[in-house]
Amino acid sequence: SGSLVEGDTLAVTGSISGRNAGSYDYVLNADGITITNSNGDVESNYAITFVDGKLDIAKANLTLKVNDQSDITYGDKINPGYTAETLLGSDTVSNVTFTVDGNDYNADTYYGNGNHTIAIKEYTVNDGNNGGNYNVTLESDGFSVAQRAITITANSSSVTYNGADQSLTGGTITSGSLVDGDTLDVTGIIS
Repeated sequence: SGSLVEGDTLAVTGSISGRNAGSYDYVLNADGITITNSNGDVESNYAITFVDGKLDIAKANLTLKVNDQSDITYGDKINPGYTAETLLGSDTVSNVTFTVDGNDYNADTYYGNGNHTIAIKEYTVNDGNNGGNYNVTLESDGFSVAQRAITITANSSSVTYNGADQSLTGGTITSGSLVDGDTLDVTGIIS
């Protein structure tokens, strides 16, 4: 409150700066100001009250989004990735891990027929403030796994009648293939 006399000039040399989100106090005192006019320093002519200021730096919003995962067929593997939207300056994100349907992602896993969800589990925001400069929002992505097409053909046999019971078992895959680690066991009866 108050005002300077006409012709007097106020110069404030104090300052405050900050990079990280938070609140910074800006304290003024007599050492940080001068009041002058054409005759020189006239600061002693004023009863000065100092009121501190504040620099508030709000957190920025950061979205970590799982990249779109194409739909796959059983036996295909996924390779999840992410995009950091609105990451500022030289800040980076690292150590990102994923879950699929709530379980830790494993690059060697085949996901079964149906719909699945990939989510970000853990991450590190490298912003010089242990991630404290951002409000982080995580966005997941879904993908579908289609059934793998295979054709199983029953074994065939041709014999001449000999009065004994005849049997035939088994079959083979004649089109498509099984996924590594899957096995086929064919049982059947002759009718």
